[in-house]
Amino acid sequence: MNNSTPLRCDDLVYQFQWLGTRDSGVLEPIDLNHKVSDLYDAFKSQTNHYQVMNGRFLIHYIVQCFCGFLGKSSFNFCNTIVYILFIYGCVLLMKIKTNWKKIIAICIIWLGLPIQYIFYYSISFAINYLWTSTALIYFLLLIRNEINTPKSSTSKIFILLIISFLFGSLHEGFSVPLSGVLFLHLLYIRKQLKPSLVAITIGIIMGTVILLLSPGTIGRGTNSLSNISLQDLFVMKLEILRYSKRLLLFISTILLFYIFQRNTAKEFVKKRFLEICFISLDLGFVIAVPHYSQRIEFPLEMLSLLLSIELIMKAKFWDIKYFRIGVTLAIVPIFLFHMASTLYYTRLVNKEYQDMLQEYSNSPQGVTHYQDINIPKPLNPYVKRLDSDVEREYISFVMGKDMIIEN
Repeated sequence: MNNSTPLRCDDLVYQFQWLGTRDSGVLEPIDLNHKVSDLYDAFKSQTNHYQVMNGRFLIHYIVQCFCGFLGKSSFNFCNTIVYILFIYGCVLLMKIKTNWKKIIAICIIWLGLPIQYIFYYSISFAINYLWTSTALIYFLLLIRNEINTPKSSTSKIFILLIISFLFGSLHEGFSVPLSGVLFLHLLYIRKQLKPSLVAITIGIIMGTVILLLSPGTIGRGTNSLSNISLQDLFVMKLEILRYSKRLLLFISTILLFYIFQRNTAKEFVKKRFLEICFISLDLGFVIAVPHYSQRIEFPLEMLSLLLSIELIMKAKFWDIKYFRIGVTLAIVPIFLFHMASTLYYTRLVNKEYQDMLQEYSNSPQGVTHYQDINIPKPLNPYVKRLDSDVEREYISFVMGKDMIIEN
């Protein structure tokens, strides 16, 4: 999938150096005459990006390195490794030990995650969401380990502080709810505080504060509030119900277990209290932000799906041998066919994208056309065509002429 996607959308502008001031007449404050060519260029660019765009310095520093000079091939290799680590971390987090359960869980993760094209559609999207999701998974495992560790050395506490600070500075959609969870956890155990947990909490809060206090983040938030009416904001927030399918699945699963396996449900809620608090606070964060996209809900939906899988795997019907064999034999072919279909249509869309860019470049008026590709509806979260105004605007901005798509 990585090899079947070129530089797209945000990647086009992250090739270039960001400027420290924003001109209202320019789409993005970048220097189109200066591509990022080394580590210093990326650092200087991100210093400006922090001022005018958002506070995700570390995330977008990595993005600019790949888009600027490391190249797509290097990213493809690294992104594949990160995806393997993501799947492995999900299995560890769900504490699934039986091989057949691991197979079913991996299939459900692929089939069940929302807008999964963000994992490979563009370098920027993948690093912002796949890489940060992977960091969240392993950070949660780290927290669990520290909760169960009686005592930590001074050097380890210092390392935990640094790691937590870096995680807090990655992405507000992940760090804000987790900062809240850890702070509330410290209040809950205030009579039995562990230095390692205090260091983790202080580190992530510090990183989150620096991220949120970015002039770019504050400016964009202010603009979002000033450019939207209360009615539009209310309608926008109703979209949360439309796209929160995994959250609704998780709530329904817990309710069903409370009816049919009450002790299992109680034990699960007790053991997964931190993760459930994360989902609750993240939902509050999604509701509170003055804009909405499916990407904002991704950490909420991802963790809801993983916890749903873990709980469903505790159901008594898995004790029936022929039932679990039947489910395994049914879901594996569906998974393989779905992945093969995704790869096929991703390649078709990539060819369409390249042909459209070629036609657009050769046309004095910037006219281009879609090809006759009918993507099956189940593959819409996995395959992304050139169909958004934002992507067309980026292409027009970087290429220097308007892109006009005619059917």
